[in-house]
Amino acid sequence: ILHCAVGLDNKVYCWGLDALGSGSFGTGGTGIRWFAERQPALLGTGFEAQKVFVGPENACALNSLGNAKCWGNNTAGQFGHGDLEPRNEVTELGDALEFIGQK
Repeated sequence: ILHCAVGLDNKVYCWGLDALGSGSFGTGGTGIRWFAERQPALLGTGFEAQKVFVGPENACALNSLGNAKCWGNNTAGQFGHGDLEPRNEVTELGDALEFIGQK
């Protein structure tokens, strides 16, 4: 079971079990993984999270401006980018991770 929370530093931290191997920790990479200690999600320079939402195969964070970034599996196009591509590799995270609805 994956868990994520917003820290006092407004960064998103995730821990637990990514049983589906979807890359929903936001740290880059896929495969079934277990993190006993919290790992910071790679959301990009200056992204200060206010809320985080976790699903079975992905997670999303919302900042104070109302902009959201999501990572993990995107099997139904739920990220709003016009594709079904996952966002789970290091090269797709951080500053490269688009806000929801950006193409």
